[in-house]
Amino acid sequence: MKKVIFHVGIVIVVLMLIVPFILPDANMTEDEAMDILVTTLGGIPEDNGIISQDGTLGDEPCWIFAVGKNTAEKFTTENKYAVTYMGKVYIMDHGQGGIYVPYTE
Repeated sequence: MKKVIFHVGIVIVVLMLIVPFILPDANMTEDEAMDILVTTLGGIPEDNGIISQDGTLGDEPCWIFAVGKNTAEKFTTENKYAVTYMGKVYIMDHGQGGIYVPYTE
């Protein structure tokens, strides 16, 4: 019986160490997603504005960011990005019908 309890204990410890890296952060805040986006893009020009909303990409929860020029008259979106709770960044590809594709530099 002690051997079974020992093995169950090891499994629990291993799961506690691995699961946070496998499962998405269900509590990712807008600020955390914004930090990932800004880091991935290498910064965002100061004269740009950003509008955000929570959403989904496929079945995966994400934050969606519209980045563009912000003037007194209007906000003009230049690019749309999605940051999934797993930390992956996507950009909307208008050439492919407005779908999100993985962001590459």
